[in-house]
Amino acid sequence: MIFTIAQMTKIQNILLSLDERRNVKEFDVMYNPLMPKEPIVRYKSVYTGEDGGVGIDIYYICVDEKGNEKDCVTSFGDSFYLMLKDYTPISLSNPNIQLI
Repeated sequence: MIFTIAQMTKIQNILLSLDERRNVKEFDVMYNPLMPKEPIVRYKSVYTGEDGGVGIDIYYICVDEKGNEKDCVTSFGDSFYLMLKDYTPISLSNPNIQLI
């Protein structure tokens, strides 16, 4: 896995900002070897609706080689969910990650 320094910086900034939010209950960094240039940050946000029910929103943020973030679902459309099956969560401390 090869990431740019800009990507890792942006991923770190996203995760740090999510860490401070109490409604974010889970987040992952995901990688697809078929699309190595765009890792994804996925997180779940939990909220209470007006009726008292609990809701969950799942967000997918793609990070390009320059460190720019974009909403993956909006960028890829319906095909994104088909591509998502090939993504797997990774640890940022994985020794196979190389920075360029």
